Amino acid sequence: MTLLVLIGTISSGHMFWHQARAFHVGPSLGLAVLFLAGTFYCVTTSAGRNAVVVVVKSSEAQKSNGERHKLEADIVEAKEDLRKVTLAVTKECASGEGPKCKGVTKVQDRAYSHVLLLEARLSNMKAEQVENADIKHAAKVFAALPFVTAEAPAIERALLLFFPFVKAMFLEIATIVFLGIGLGRRVSGTSAVASETVSMETVPSGPSAGGPSKRRKPSNKAETRKPSASVLVFPVKPKSSDVTLAYVQAELAAGRIIPSQDHLAAWAGVSKSAVSKWLLQWECNGQIARGRSGRCKVIGRP
Repeated sequence: MTLLVLIGTISSGHMFWHQARAFHVGPSLGLAVLFLAGTFYCVTTSAGRNAVVVVVKSSEAQKSNGERHKLEADIVEAKEDLRKVTLAVTKECASGEGPKCKGVTKVQDRAYSHVLLLEARLSNMKAEQVENADIKHAAKVFAALPFVTAEAPAIERALLLFFPFVKAMFLEIATIVFLGIGLGRRVSGTSAVASETVSMETVPSGPSAGGPSKRRKPSNKAETRKPSASVLVFPVKPKSSDVTLAYVQAELAAGRIIPSQDHLAAWAGVSKSAVSKWLLQWECNGQIARGRSGRCKVIGRP
């Protein structure tokens, strides 16, 4: 169940931005509610598990320290009994072996053996443990910082309260952010160069000294450039007819050529048929001139 909620939360976080950018109010609100609810559930359950780990470690330290303190108290009590028995031995055996001297001496030996046994058990126990030593040390460091007025115990209580949530919140937000960065990249479209070439050649027009204007037929030796075999990569966002026409006119003015209609279609981010319609429209409007040189179509300035 937790895994499904985590997947749904991550998906809601990613899809929310797409819906919000598209101004889809209803889906955006629904995804926002799902994301907040899933984040609250995942963070709370994860923080609860982290808190359980902290409590278990603290309980183990308390148990070990409690057993050690009890054993230390037993040793103190045994030494006190040994002291009393030693005084009794001194009193009963001061003038030699009195009627109670042997009995008191045996009690003294047992008391001394008991003290040695308890001290041996204490030496085999773990050293006294500090509960939440890392958080205690961090609280002392924070309390020593300038402009911090809170005492170390208060900072320690706050850290113990909020620390389990920090890890869960970091992992939740980091997963969404890094997945968004890794999966949100767009791949540029590619277009192979077609066999049909559109060479750009300046075609003179207008009245001439010898008579009406005529299109000069390109010679058979018209220079054409073979398309490159490399793959063309252009932005995916489509461009308008006016922007494409400006690009064509700039290329013509610079004396450069466009290898093919596929090249122009890939540059504009539109279909090849759309480019053909644009070329026909530009020719009818007198914005470009077109001709043919062998099997190659020729385009030039009017």
